[in-house]
Amino acid sequence: MALSLTWERNQNRDALLDMRARNRVDYTWRIIWAICVVIGAISMSAIFGIFIRSRGEAFIWEIVFGNDVLGLGILIGILGIMFVSRDFVESRRTMPPLSVIIEKRIDKKQEVSEYMSKDALRIIDNSFLRGESWYPWYLFMELLKDKRIIELLTRLGIDAEDMSENVKKVEFADNAKNNTPEVEKNQFMSIAFKALEIAYRNNDDRVHVGDLFVALISQPGVTRDFMVDYGIRESRLEGVNSWLHFQAILTGKRLDAKESMLVRTHSWRNQLWTSTVTPLLDSVGVDMTRNAWQYSQLVARDSELSLLYEEFGAGNFGVLIVGPKGAGKSSFIEGVAKKIIANQAPPPLADRRMVTLSVAKLLSLSSARTPFKVIAAQLAREIARSGNIIIVLEDFSALKAIKTDEAGELVESLLMDIMRGGHVLLLAAIHEEELASVSGQLISSLPRITIASLDDESTIRAIESSVPMLESKYNVAFTYPALERIASLSTRFMHDGAQPGKARALMESVARELSVRGKRTWVRDHDVERAVSNKVGIPVTQVSDREKDLLVNLEERIHEKYINQVTAVRAVATAMRRARTQLGSSSRPIANMLFLGPTGVGKTELAKRLAEVYFGGRDKMVRLDMSEYQEVQSIRNLIGAPIGSSGNELEGHLVSTIRENPFSVILLDEFEKAHPDVLNIFLQIMEDGRLTSPDGKTYDFTNSLIIATSNAGAERIQEEIKSGKKVQDIAYDLKQHELVQYFRPELINRFDAIVVFETLSFGHIVEISKLLLSELSYNLAKREIILEVSPDALKDLAREGYVPSQGARPLRRVIQDNVEDQIAKLLLKGEVQARDTIILKKGFKLEVKKAQHYN
Repeated sequence: MALSLTWERNQNRDALLDMRARNRVDYTWRIIWAICVVIGAISMSAIFGIFIRSRGEAFIWEIVFGNDVLGLGILIGILGIMFVSRDFVESRRTMPPLSVIIEKRIDKKQEVSEYMSKDALRIIDNSFLRGESWYPWYLFMELLKDKRIIELLTRLGIDAEDMSENVKKVEFADNAKNNTPEVEKNQFMSIAFKALEIAYRNNDDRVHVGDLFVALISQPGVTRDFMVDYGIRESRLEGVNSWLHFQAILTGKRLDAKESMLVRTHSWRNQLWTSTVTPLLDSVGVDMTRNAWQYSQLVARDSELSLLYEEFGAGNFGVLIVGPKGAGKSSFIEGVAKKIIANQAPPPLADRRMVTLSVAKLLSLSSARTPFKVIAAQLAREIARSGNIIIVLEDFSALKAIKTDEAGELVESLLMDIMRGGHVLLLAAIHEEELASVSGQLISSLPRITIASLDDESTIRAIESSVPMLESKYNVAFTYPALERIASLSTRFMHDGAQPGKARALMESVARELSVRGKRTWVRDHDVERAVSNKVGIPVTQVSDREKDLLVNLEERIHEKYINQVTAVRAVATAMRRARTQLGSSSRPIANMLFLGPTGVGKTELAKRLAEVYFGGRDKMVRLDMSEYQEVQSIRNLIGAPIGSSGNELEGHLVSTIRENPFSVILLDEFEKAHPDVLNIFLQIMEDGRLTSPDGKTYDFTNSLIIATSNAGAERIQEEIKSGKKVQDIAYDLKQHELVQYFRPELINRFDAIVVFETLSFGHIVEISKLLLSELSYNLAKREIILEVSPDALKDLAREGYVPSQGARPLRRVIQDNVEDQIAKLLLKGEVQARDTIILKKGFKLEVKKAQHYN
């Protein structure tokens, strides 16, 4: 079928002004006829009052026709009802739903204006009257005046008044003159058709003001450019429009559900929707269908809901809802109750009453005089007699606590019997983590539906329903960018639980933190970022001026206390800048780097220095000696043991480390010595940025810098450097030949950079000697003692501590033996006091220059 959309509505100044005049007249007549209806109602009330007072002695028609005033009032009321009814029927004139139009299931021409709301048409007309033109900028200016667009912009964190002022300054008249009426009409039609699609995606049959605004911004042109300059993406604009649309529907749905409840409870069923009273069930349960109008709307669970309907429709009398903590199992069950009272649930769920059963309350009723068997039998009779109960066990594991007791078995037996008899449906839920530890005939007989953790987009939709409650509770208002950050950051940094539970917890935490009594506070995206940064110790906020300076000059800051290895330092600094500006992948670690070179050239020291300069301290470097993981059994020491095995209570060293310090440098020393199966674990971490431990927990490595060190090819590196070959070329050759002897090719390719460390020269050792002695000098300065080192002494230290095959590693021991030990003896003998100067001379001789003392 061909789809034909048109805009035939008369759109010229005279026609629009004439239409508005007629609308004003119609509006006046509506008021007049409404008054007539009121007069008729008052007249009818008076007539019935007279009739009742006459005790039936006078007939109603005698009262009407015997009283000219009341008769005239009745006549006026009838005329008013006729007019109002005609107006109502005309306003309810049916058209094909938008779903039929958009999905092209109709081949006749459709007028787009008929799908526009009155407010949308008013704004379109106003924009045309501005200059008798379809120019989109006129439409933009009119939309910015609408209160709903002002709210939309405010929820985006934009000052609508400021934007309107800037709009007035934009020169657009010349551009408008360049367009022909035909071009402008085509532009407008594109906007109108796009608005229809947006309304369709929002499950609406009317184009509202917000849909028109999103459609306008989606089209190329000055309006789109204007919004881009304000930092607004089309996807974000469409998201906040859907949110506000959802909020409006949510309010309406709640009212509809409550009204539906009231109508149903006054029908032939009693207040509990059952044909008989259930006092015992009422005392041990909570009626979810009675309270369902208070529940949030169920979102992003359409497939799971369809599966539930299929299971019950196939003749099953019970379903087990399984999912991780926080995935929304309780919300899903509440959503089922809401569907039932809104008459949206199919048989056999329709017209049923959902009751949450409290096993603890049920057990508490038993006593010596009334055994539990008697109570269970009474409850079974009540449920069977009602015939339309859905029993809800929101925590199935509650039965586990009493499984060894006779009562626990009776509860299971009770549920099994009444289910087999077809008298009750069972809807149970259990945490995924507890499923393995619960057994029994009942749980094994139930088909399962998994409620999985939501993705970020669905999480945003889910937490939108919590906004009104939290805003009222904490006197705050959420912007849409804040909701986006809540969803993404809770997914990335909160590892316990699932979505949307984690997002809701973060959402309430931020609202509570910003709550100010008597003053409404806006929750913005940077508030969420700051809260997460404080919680997990990871910089997720925008880059500050101080951090910008640090990143730009990171090489210089590292080299303040680190000698040589310019190529390695540049590689690390580049990776940090790329990660912080989000140019790299957000689903991988900050960087995966392999440091190659002989012993003592500064591989480990560079990792320590980076942790100190950027990550906040040397304690932010986690060092794992991979030579300790040479056996396959050592994997459990790294990531933990499977559930049920011995030692499961002990968390693996790697995962416990990343849980406590997600923002850190992970140094994997002697990487090539680990067992191949251990290396495979890092293959996953380097690619996905996450690791799932044997107990099912997921750990995030996307805020870690992974540095693996290796002595692989050390001799070849030394030979190549001596021959004058560039370190970049050496790294390439090693990757192609030497490294494949130690690592699988796919693991080698996971490294963002393979950095070859140069052999240290004698001059480098002299500079390193200065750094090491500066640490000693700093410690002595705390005692008010000065240390001076002569150039000859530095050379002596360098010569003594320089072993080409071991780099700078022996140097620290030389300083300890020849300098620190001598100073320690001087201090113990009392030969050095505060304000004295110790001079280190050639041959490791110490001279003490005494200060003038006054005691």
